[in-house]
Amino acid sequence: MDKLGLGCPFSFLGGKEGRTQGIRAKPDILQLNYDCYLEILSYLTALEDQLNLGRAHILFHQMLANILPTRYGKINVKMLKSIQDWEYMLQLCGSSVVRCEVPHGRWDESFTHPFLDLLNQNCSNLQQLVLIFMHSDTDTPPASRDSRNGHANIMQLLMELPGLRNLTLIDARAPQLQQLQHFGELQALDVDGIDVNLSEENFVHMFHNKENLCRLLLNFGRALKRTYQLPQVSDHCAQLEHLTLENFDLNLPDIGEFRSLKSLRMISRWIGEVNSVFYRSLAKRYADHLEQLQFLSIRIGAAQDWEYMLQLCGSSVVRCEVPHGRWDESFTHPFLDLLNQNCSNLQQLVLIFMHSDTDTPPASRDSRNGHANIMQLLMELPGLRNLTLIDARAPQLQQLQHFGELQALDVDGIDVNLSEENFVHMFHNKENLCRLLLNFGRALKRTYQLPQVSDHCAQLEHLTLENFDLNLPDIGEFRSLKSLRMISRWIGEVNNDFYRSLAKRYADHLEQLQFLSIRIGAAQVHHILALKRIKALECDNWPSEAVEKLSLLTELECLAIECINPIKGVNCQLLSVLSSCCKLAHLKLGKRWQMTSSEATRFLSDVRDVRLGSKTKLLLTLSFIKLKEHQQMLNDLFTNDTHLRLGFHDVCHYCRPDTHSRCDTIFD
Repeated sequence: MDKLGLGCPFSFLGGKEGRTQGIRAKPDILQLNYDCYLEILSYLTALEDQLNLGRAHILFHQMLANILPTRYGKINVKMLKSIQDWEYMLQLCGSSVVRCEVPHGRWDESFTHPFLDLLNQNCSNLQQLVLIFMHSDTDTPPASRDSRNGHANIMQLLMELPGLRNLTLIDARAPQLQQLQHFGELQALDVDGIDVNLSEENFVHMFHNKENLCRLLLNFGRALKRTYQLPQVSDHCAQLEHLTLENFDLNLPDIGEFRSLKSLRMISRWIGEVNSVFYRSLAKRYADHLEQLQFLSIRIGAAQDWEYMLQLCGSSVVRCEVPHGRWDESFTHPFLDLLNQNCSNLQQLVLIFMHSDTDTPPASRDSRNGHANIMQLLMELPGLRNLTLIDARAPQLQQLQHFGELQALDVDGIDVNLSEENFVHMFHNKENLCRLLLNFGRALKRTYQLPQVSDHCAQLEHLTLENFDLNLPDIGEFRSLKSLRMISRWIGEVNNDFYRSLAKRYADHLEQLQFLSIRIGAAQVHHILALKRIKALECDNWPSEAVEKLSLLTELECLAIECINPIKGVNCQLLSVLSSCCKLAHLKLGKRWQMTSSEATRFLSDVRDVRLGSKTKLLLTLSFIKLKEHQQMLNDLFTNDTHLRLGFHDVCHYCRPDTHSRCDTIFD
């Protein structure tokens, strides 16, 4: 505080009355702008110092009252060392606190109990509390002790928190767990560690009075025998929709009948197999209403177990991932048969070839013995319309010509051994194909065959090219193409011939264009501007001096732009674009855009003025503003504006990431 001149309680005063005339006053810390105060605050890394700054003067108090609520929606009792600091902080931001962590041991009672009183007084919106019992010898003090002397039973203090609906207890002992029966308002409960000393009767008593409980997470720890009491628990949790079981006994035969259960998540400490009786009971009880099922570190090793599983949820399966190597054939092939029998609504399959030496077995082998060509098995899936192949070898890629019903195809990695002729053959019989995603990998020379591909894809509307040869002169003429997405492995420039052919072939019907890691040269801009029908343009390397020229694309509805070395005055160019493009509904400025908070405020005011006559409300996404306090300040200024909606991560239906074919895989 001495560094700021605030060591003395009166040092914030700029001077005295009767100062000698003619002597220039020193700069006053109270006359700085808001950005300067934020900069000062950024140097005070200790929360205690920030609070002391707030105590020094009402101006800093008000600044903290604006900033702290944006930073501390979640708090931990160890963040501050004194109750006095907590009292002041919770007066500033208590209404914004929704989650609190309280590490607690017997030695903490003199601090924890008054802290919980402060939570009760100041945190009216607190919903979740995480209570971490720090040592195994921490027992609950006798309930008869007087709370006014700081010795109340800590669980009784928790019951006094009016808004508490979500409680997590970590390493709680039996005396604390027994008292959970008194928490009748809980909607979510997480018990991370069941005390081995908790009796069977008291384990079930924990769940009495739980009519409102919707989410339950149980980590059984060393008390594995309590797993077998879950059927008794189900009698007391009529509204339970989500159940997570962690470190349970893998010999568990049944979880009971939770009548409202929609989601089940099971996590094993070590990779292992649950017995078949469990899957049979699960299929019997929950076939009609279970919607989500997740197994972590649980191996479904037998085809019989998969059969029960798919009987349970097969009609809801729309997407399936199949990692596959040569050693998997004895399992993969019967699994695909089960998909065929039980998953009538399956639409998308992601086939991940695990090793480069995995070749397709000869097509003549007998499928009944588990040796069929895996691509032939895929063709038997009746509803398959969306196929992703990752690291497929040439033999598999050649057989794509037989998949005539596909509407979306993603080939992530073209085998360098695939011949020119077979590359084109892949796209034979593709009259229904609407979306195509090609990652060329090391086979860059196949890029030049795209014009031949275009002859076989008459209905193709969306094309994504990834890791292609930047010297590509032409993609051919896809007559129905509306959307083109191009992604380079490294930042580079595509040659002028490509843009010239793009403008010539697609000026009348291309509506969406996206360039990622592709630098647009100033001499190439006019070719892009010739695409008059463009509704959405995204480019992360656009020339700064050519931003204003985008105003010629009057059909634009979405513009996501990042400039190469942004120049001064580029914001004025953006205003010109907004003025000319009346249909623009979303403008997204990238992470490298540069504006101070005062410049951003001025820019937003100008944007609002420009859009006054527009019938379309503009979504403005400022990705470059990362500080929560800056975001909150700008949101406060433009909340409820009729012409402008401000966002920092928002996307529209045009610039939403393309996951139609490419989805998260087990490796993400």
